[in-house]
This record gives sequence, C-alpha cells and structure tokens, in this order.
Amino acid sequence: MKRYVGRSIPRVEDRRFLTGTGRYTDDINLQGQLHCAFLRSPHAHARILRVDSGRARRAPGVCAVLTGADYFADGLAGIEHAANPVDALDVRARAFVAARGARIVELPHWPLARERARHVGEPLAAVVAGTALAARDAAELIEIEYEPLPAVASAADALREGAAQLWDEAPGNLCVSAEFGDAGAARDALARAAHVVRREFVNNRVANCQMEPRSAIGDYDRSTGTCTLVSGNQGVVRLRATLAAALKLPAERVRVVSPDVGGAFGLRNNLYPEQVVVAWAAKRIGRPVKWTGERSEAFVSDYQGRDSVLRAALALDAGGRILGYEVDLVANVGAHAVSFVPAANGMRILSTVYHVPAAHIVVRGVLTNTAPTAPFRGAGRPEVTHAIERLLDVAARPVGIDRIEIRRRNLVRRETLPYRNAMGLVYDSGDFAGYMDRALALADWAGFPGRRAAARARGRLAGIGVANHIEAPVGAPAERAALSVRSDGTVEAIVGTQSSGQGHETTFAQVIADRLGVAIEVVRIRYGDSGFAGQGGGTHSDRSMRLAGTLFVRAAAEIVERGRAAAVALLEAAAADLAFEAGRYRIAGTDRAVSLFELARAIESGKLPAEMREALAATQDFSGRIPAFPAGTAVCEVEVDPETGTVRIVRYTAVDDVGQAVNPMIVEGQTHGGIAQGVGQALREGVALDPASGQAVTGTFMDYAICRADDLPSFQVGHAEDRTEGNPLHVKGAGEGGVVPATAAVVNALCDALRVEDVPMPATSEAVSDALSRRR
Repeated sequence: MKRYVGRSIPRVEDRRFLTGTGRYTDDINLQGQLHCAFLRSPHAHARILRVDSGRARRAPGVCAVLTGADYFADGLAGIEHAANPVDALDVRARAFVAARGARIVELPHWPLARERARHVGEPLAAVVAGTALAARDAAELIEIEYEPLPAVASAADALREGAAQLWDEAPGNLCVSAEFGDAGAARDALARAAHVVRREFVNNRVANCQMEPRSAIGDYDRSTGTCTLVSGNQGVVRLRATLAAALKLPAERVRVVSPDVGGAFGLRNNLYPEQVVVAWAAKRIGRPVKWTGERSEAFVSDYQGRDSVLRAALALDAGGRILGYEVDLVANVGAHAVSFVPAANGMRILSTVYHVPAAHIVVRGVLTNTAPTAPFRGAGRPEVTHAIERLLDVAARPVGIDRIEIRRRNLVRRETLPYRNAMGLVYDSGDFAGYMDRALALADWAGFPGRRAAARARGRLAGIGVANHIEAPVGAPAERAALSVRSDGTVEAIVGTQSSGQGHETTFAQVIADRLGVAIEVVRIRYGDSGFAGQGGGTHSDRSMRLAGTLFVRAAAEIVERGRAAAVALLEAAAADLAFEAGRYRIAGTDRAVSLFELARAIESGKLPAEMREALAATQDFSGRIPAFPAGTAVCEVEVDPETGTVRIVRYTAVDDVGQAVNPMIVEGQTHGGIAQGVGQALREGVALDPASGQAVTGTFMDYAICRADDLPSFQVGHAEDRTEGNPLHVKGAGEGGVVPATAAVVNALCDALRVEDVPMPATSEAVSDALSRRR
C-alpha cells in the first residue's frame, strides 16, 4: 500500500536548514585545530626554479610550511582520479579502451605542484598556522622564482602544431583520442543525402557556483593510526579510496565524513588537492588542520564544467528524415585529467531521441593550462543535445518544413521500443512524441504568432524554441543499503549515497515507510560517513533513487519475510496464518497482531531469542547497471530589446518523464534548479580566460554572472510517465532533466527572435547586438 510514495511531502531536512542548524564543514571546529592557507600559482604555465619559505616559517603563529617537495619526500602519491569511467553498457570495461589508434593518458595529480605550475590557481605551497589570517599572511611571504612558459588556454590552441606541451607523457596535449560508431556508414549517408547541415557548436566553460565554498578538515589519531577527512562531497566511499591511495594508507585506516553539503552538481565527486593536503598536514604535525576557501580561490581552483567544441554534420533526405550523423567532439579537460565522463556520456547518447541509422563520433580530450574540468550537471548530455537540436532547427529551412515537423518525422516511435540507438544504448521506454505534444500544448505554441505580433507592437523581438532530450544515467555501478528495525520505535537506514540538496532524508524515508508500513517520522536516514557507510557509489547521474531505492525495497522485503518467524514465535501461530499489513503481522480472522517494533522490543527484553535480532535487519548490495532513460521536452519563449540586446525569458515550459515521482514537489524543485543552470549557461555564465596568459577574467561575481530570481519567469512544469520495468519503484531520474535541453531551447528561441542561424553562448546583450548587426 502506498501511503507516502507519490505525495508532495515537505522535506524533513528543511527544518534544520531554515532554522540555521544545518552543519556544514566550516561550522565544525576540532580541539587544537590549526588553519591552512595556500600559495597558488599566478602563472598559467611556469617552471618552478626556487622556493624560499624562510620568511614564512618565521612568521608569527606559523607551525609549518609545506611544499610539493616535502610531499614527495614523504613518499606519498599523486591523486589517481580514475578519469576513464566504467562503461555505460559493460561495467567490467572502461568507457575508453586503448584500441589501435586510440590514446588514453591518465597521470597522477600532485596535491602541491612540483617543478612546473600548469594553471593559474594551482596550489604550490601550504602554510599551517594558529589562525586562518596568520596562515594567509605568511603564505604571501613565500618567495618563488618562476620561469614563465608559453600557455594554451583553449583546446584549439593546445592542438595546434608547435603548441606548448603540458606533459611529456601526452604528446600534442592529447590525453584521450578514440572513435565510436560506423564511420563508413556515416560517410555514405552524407554522400547520398539531399541535405547536409554542418555546424560548429562551442559549449562554454562554466564555474560551479554552489552556495557553500569548499572546506576541509584533516585529523589524525596516532593511537589508532586513523586519518580522518571532514569535507563536503558527493560520496565518502570514493573519496576514502582515492585519499587512502594518495597517502599510501590502507582504506580501513582512512575515514571520510561529509556533513551537510551546500550544493555539488557533479564537481564535488572527485578528490581535490586541498583535501589531501589538510589530511597529510594533520598526520605530519599531529594536530587537526582546517582550510576554508574563499570565492576568489574557487574561481581559479574549483573543478569547472563543460568547455567543449562539437563539429557536426547531419545528413537528411529530401523529406527531412535523418540518414546519418558525423561528429568531432573536442573536450578541454584542463591541466589535469580528472574525468572523461562528459565525453563518454555524450558519445553514448549522441543521437538522443531521434532515429539515426548511421552515426560516427571522434572524441578527443585535450590538456590545457586551465583549471581541470569534471562532470557538471548533465555531464555531456546537454552538450550533445544542444548540437542535434540546433541542427534540426537549422535544417528545417532548407528542407522546407517547420521545426516541429522535422522533429516529428525523426523521433523514435514508441512502437519501436525497445530501441537500440546508434551507439548501442537500448531505450526500454519513452513516449517522445507524446512528451513534445504535451509541452507544445502547455506552452501554447499555437498561440505564439499572436504574442509575437503583440511584442513587435511594443518594439520587442519575440522568439520561441523547442528541444527534446533523453538521458542515460550511469554513474558508479556499486551501492549498498542497510535497514534495521530498532526497539526504540525507529527504523535506521544506512546508505552510501550523499545528499547535497536532493532531499534524500525525505524521499528514501517515503519508500521505506511504505514498504515497512511505518510512519515516515520514525525513519532515520544515515549517510555521509565511511565509518558506518563503508560501501556505496555516492550521488550523481540520477543514480541515488534508482540504485539505493531499489536496495531499500529489497531490504524491506527481506525484513518483512524474516520477521515472520519472530512473529510466529511470539504469537504462537502458524506462518501461513499471518498477514503483514501496516507494519503489523496479524493472525487472519482475529485481532491478535504484533508490530515490527513490538518484535524488536521482545527480542531486546529476552522474550524472544537474541539471534532473532538479525531477522529485523537486512543489508543489500548491488553491482552492475539498472538502466533508465528519463526524457522530455522543453519550450522556451523570449523577447529581445533590439536597442540594447537584452534578452528576457517570458515563458518556459518543461515536460519530463522521471518515471514514478516519489515526491512530485522535490522533482519539480530539481527541475527548476536545472532550468536555472541551463538558462544561466545560455545567457549569462561563461568562464572567460585571457587566451595569451591564461589569466581568469571572470574571477568574481562582479564578472561572472549567474541568474538572479528576476531573470527567470515562473516555470510551467508537467510530469509524464511512460513506465519502466527496470526497477521496482519504476523511477528513471529527476536531477538532470531540467538542465539537459535548456541551452538548446533558449538558443533556438533566441535565433527565432533574431532571425539568425546561431548565437554564441553566453548570449549576452553584446553577443545579441553583434548578431543583430550582422543580420542587418
């Protein structure tokens, strides 16, 4: 019986956040704690000739000055990010395989640079002092002699012949080079096509503007030899493994704790240099060491998102049906190869919701003198969605049909499911035409001509755009969930995922409460500490409810079944006579019953054998894939002031199939957040770097613009469900659907308003004015 799943229950965790009792890393202070500050490279590329830390060591309050040479001398290792992810189809393989002609280069990421600095903001030395201010002041006293070297800030510049080389191990600055699909079939399709549309799309680099700046505390217990890292992140188990490898400690002697996390969006999945340094410093000095970054540090040292160039050729017949698709994807991975996930995701979902008979993609990952890039919300899916949706808009004109019809003719039809796309993914469900029809109706697409005329009368240029999308959630393939019914009348749930705003303490409790027949208020969700959550894959790629929710369903079923034996003993009844309902075992036809909590108390009091305690606890593990394909449609409507180039979004509609919505209100909130980030990238956000020096031009929020509340309208969000049978909750995923189609929908609307074929992102008022000038 569903009492909670499907209801918009207010988030239980919001009480502590709204009353100021949330506990973030910077809120935590340990006894005897010292503070850390970092000296960062002012150069994008430079040889480090000499480091003189004498004045810093003599500064008041300083306990230690640590350099990359010290770290290396201690025999420690660089961070092994495992940039090459597990494959979306075969978890025994990696996404990129070093086949003939391919290249995969993964190098250790040293927490403090030695010999060479490779991007502005790279940490070179750490100062540990009694106060944060003393540490910062002393860091400025470190003298470093540099030999500046030529720098490359863009992937295109890094690939040019004679470009500055970042790493000897990666000639030509290539760390990934691979191809997928059928090159011959794609070429044949292009050769015989009635129409071929070729375009280049630049997906601008974005900064992770989470509300909580990064922070980390290292601690070392000499009595147990245990190193503890307290730091907000997206999965403590992964960070524990990576940190243990860097410090060359057994995993069981490393503990990672993640308190409340104020936003993550993918860029807090991977271990950061600062997290390693505070843990190492604490072990070396024998006292806890804390660091909290400032926003100016974040703009040059946090991992960043997107930054790719996609050159595409779409082949169509005379009727506008797609024949083939050829893509060259160049991804800027930054100075260190942290993750190839965006490229892997983009490759697999290349054709999105359209029937593409032949496709071929060349993927190249390029090292540059910039902050490393890593998965950012959507991670590769928004990039390829942007490309194909823009191409369809452009292709509609030469084909001679409208933008909706060209999509309708190419959408994967529901009756063809299960459908294998050109890259090997098999879609099990999806009513793609239905999603688009519903979104168009909600957006009143048919009534737009009237609104355009009204806008023109007010001196505004109106435009409308549509974008369809699908996701292929993957992520870490392993998860663990544990449940136990306790004598104090609570249910404890332990899981290896990590909430950073998703509402896990509410949605997981809804699932568990329904399956055990208990009140949601008695369910306690515990996560974020590798001391008790020893296995799990963290939170990313829409995986938490799909994997952990499935395991909670299984664990609850196991408790209900195993608890029956305890109920039989206490009620002195036959198992066949017992029915489980609303958290109680009842003897059929009588009023005699016992609840799960009464069983737990009977065991605790000795009325039942102690060995029966295990009957009320269950742990479930999973390794593999539980595929699901969230999909939907976004419609954006804009108005442009031709005098100033200012763009205003007047309507935004999204219809998403997230599968069964465990909590519709939380789903809607996730969608809103994704839309805001996608709109921000399309119109406002963009990390700007000086191409010659690699210096950040957008180093503060005075220069880097994120959306404000009054930049966005009230969104119209619709929910659709084409049922998946891939998991017992029938969920698909809700965390990324808002962002995946957003840039395409916005730019399609903007190009419609301006009557141009493309506008670069971010489409600032200057970029819009330039586009209007070129059109005139």
